[in-house]
Amino acid sequence: MSGSVTGAADLLFVSQPAISRLIRDLEDELGFLLFERNHGRIYPTGMAMSWFKVVERAFVGLDTIAAAARDIREHEGGKIHINSMPIFASTILPKMVASFATKNPNVSIKLNVLPSSTIVQHVAAKQCDIGFVTGEVPTIGVKRGPRLRTSGVCIMPIGHPLTKLSLITPKDIEELPFISEGADTFLRYKVDAAFEKYKVKRKVQIETDLTSTVVELVRCGMGVAIVDGIASDLPGIVSRPFSIDLLFDYQIIMPLEQLNPTLAQSYIDSMISEMPEQLLVL
Repeated sequence: MSGSVTGAADLLFVSQPAISRLIRDLEDELGFLLFERNHGRIYPTGMAMSWFKVVERAFVGLDTIAAAARDIREHEGGKIHINSMPIFASTILPKMVASFATKNPNVSIKLNVLPSSTIVQHVAAKQCDIGFVTGEVPTIGVKRGPRLRTSGVCIMPIGHPLTKLSLITPKDIEELPFISEGADTFLRYKVDAAFEKYKVKRKVQIETDLTSTVVELVRCGMGVAIVDGIASDLPGIVSRPFSIDLLFDYQIIMPLEQLNPTLAQSYIDSMISEMPEQLLVL
């Protein structure tokens, strides 16, 4: 880290000979060379760099322990860590987090936005208290909470001709500019299958990965879109039911062993009580 024996001596508040002796003692204990000597300078070996990475992780773990103690000291009311898919984090979660924080001013809340697969890993590893995911959830290290379900809707800008209809069919969209989610998303797969079933071709003008971006493009008047019903209440757009039943299931998950299960359950109960109508709690 310091780049020289002199720098290491200054960093550890010992003499240069002491550093050389410590290196020799450590090499004897480990059974391999840590440094190569060349023209009065020393350079770490490949094995030294591999071992240093392990040592760094250990120090990160110690830092995490210190940070946890600091959090406990500074947040006597508790701390809750939530991992969410982008669709929840950009629609309903901020309002629910704000509501819970207002009722519990001494509770510290951390909200991370991640893919479902990563959230499952974090929950199983006890790196967060609550996760909002979609898809298959493994049982190892994970406890399932309430399941949520919503339906796909058609969204359009305010004043769009489709707002005159009470129900949107694939044929209604055929000649209109369409904003589509990315090819690797679950929503895109379901929407593509629905239009293929009725042999209707869309005029896909713009494609993007995030539902929040799709909604913003629709709000800007760039076209219409089929999105998860969670996004139907956002300002600046109008939503109508879609004639094809597109169902989306989500799962609330928690670690099997939680640091603060009472606080996590309190948040889930608060959230369920404020769940919007378009989300069915199963």
